[in-house]
Amino acid sequence: MKKLYLFALEKERDAFLKGLNKAPRPGVDFFMDDDAAYAIIGVGKVFAAMRTEKWITAYQPGLIINVGVAGGLQLATDDWVLVEEVLFYDVDVTAFGYLKGQYPSSQASFKADLDSLTKLKKILSGQSYHLGTVATGDTFMTEPSRLHDFKNVQAVDMELGAIALVCAVHQLPWVSVKTISDTVGTDSQIQDFDHWVEEGLKKVAPLIERALT
Repeated sequence: MKKLYLFALEKERDAFLKGLNKAPRPGVDFFMDDDAAYAIIGVGKVFAAMRTEKWITAYQPGLIINVGVAGGLQLATDDWVLVEEVLFYDVDVTAFGYLKGQYPSSQASFKADLDSLTKLKKILSGQSYHLGTVATGDTFMTEPSRLHDFKNVQAVDMELGAIALVCAVHQLPWVSVKTISDTVGTDSQIQDFDHWVEEGLKKVAPLIERALT
């Protein structure tokens, strides 16, 4: 099965490659090797949706794997979240009878591929990780109060919901592992993000590759 790894940032992708003992690819948005394809999709929902669609069309994968960093809610830097579900926290069409976070003609949340989750759980069984929900929105989240309408959210990002929506349209399975780069609302949030982007992804990369090979 052809696997397509998606990363918001080049430094996320290159940190992941270092964890696999593969050379970084500066300035390259997409490349393939014998194991998979690796693509940069950019920051935010619009870029994530456009470029996920682009790379799915070009590469025709059987599985989408999103790996990246996220802001944690009551989680510490270097924690890992194996994503079971993703939703949008900044979508509100409730005036027309939709659920908070639900786009018209779409579902309110998106579930990760169960088979891939099972494989990742087995490989990560000796590690400290969390199963949970990620909330996606077009904000670098610093105010956890913005999530008061949603229960059991463990982390926030700016891309995964858009990736999952595009995958749902294509009926394509997806899975995601997030490393916590910063804890939302802390004084050191920005500095923590800059430090943990590389550290967290280098550690988790070989485990993900082993689970999904």
